[in-house]
Amino acid sequence: MTPKPPPTKHNSAQHTTTTMKLHTVTSLGEFDKVLKSELVIVDFFAEWCGPCKVISPFVETLQSDYNQVLFAKVDVDQGKDIAAKYTVSSMPTFVYFHKGKEVNRVVGADRAGITTGLDQLVSLNPAAVKSLPGAGGADSEDAGSTVNSADNSAIAAFVPKNMEILNSGIDFTSTEALNIANNGDVRNVLTNGLSGDQEFVSDTDSQMLLNVQLQNNAKIQTILLKKPAVSGDNQIPSHIKVWANHPNLSFDDTQSIEAQHVGDVVFDGEWAEIKLRYVRFQNVSTISMLIEGEDEDECTNLDRVVLIGSSGEARSGKLEKMQD
Repeated sequence: MTPKPPPTKHNSAQHTTTTMKLHTVTSLGEFDKVLKSELVIVDFFAEWCGPCKVISPFVETLQSDYNQVLFAKVDVDQGKDIAAKYTVSSMPTFVYFHKGKEVNRVVGADRAGITTGLDQLVSLNPAAVKSLPGAGGADSEDAGSTVNSADNSAIAAFVPKNMEILNSGIDFTSTEALNIANNGDVRNVLTNGLSGDQEFVSDTDSQMLLNVQLQNNAKIQTILLKKPAVSGDNQIPSHIKVWANHPNLSFDDTQSIEAQHVGDVVFDGEWAEIKLRYVRFQNVSTISMLIEGEDEDECTNLDRVVLIGSSGEARSGKLEKMQD
């Protein structure tokens, strides 16, 4: 099915640039969860701070070069207790953490200093894999959780011996969903699925585009799609195209770049199993999925996406460039 030229489509990450916003922390409890990741940089900023606004886009672009590091930010006016605990009085201040302990800080919008600090942080463990704070509140399961109790046995039946569920290794700081209505949260679809009145539905037509960044390079064998319990006036997916290693793939790109997999989505009960040609999805760092329903004018609804394969070693990003 050839996709029509789409109308204006929206990004569930709530921005249209190719960089991803930093995870904003507002409480000490949430900050403690961030520090569970081995390597962390925290941008302490203020809305009224001019240099903070100038340096912020630069810091956002660094995320793709330092895949081992969890980037976060704290508004000192909203997180006064966090700023007080770490004696932050000048903005911006960038504080670097290794295993929960501060190891360095840079005060001011110093690009060279920020980058040098990241290089030094990564040198403490170039093979580190960041862990991400949960997608929801205190009552939600961790974002790294790959199955919930209701889906556990169903998903396990699709996982071959020597394979694993890869969703716990998704880097949500660089993962996005395009053309999603009402800012539907892609984290829910890629972790535990929808609950309550949550929905994940395409916005202006039948197409949705997911760009999923992995913390580790992986071999991907299977994609599972789960349809919503109730679709309402929307349709379920019927077609899928898949690309490997095309970060920030756009809708225009899907019409000019050949997909490595093109196929129908056929549900057997709640789940549809999309088996990929394993040889085409080796050493995958980013997997992009264009998912659409049968009627191109109707919106498409989705509950959950599960990736199955085998995970490799952590990508070393910036450190590899330093060693060239």
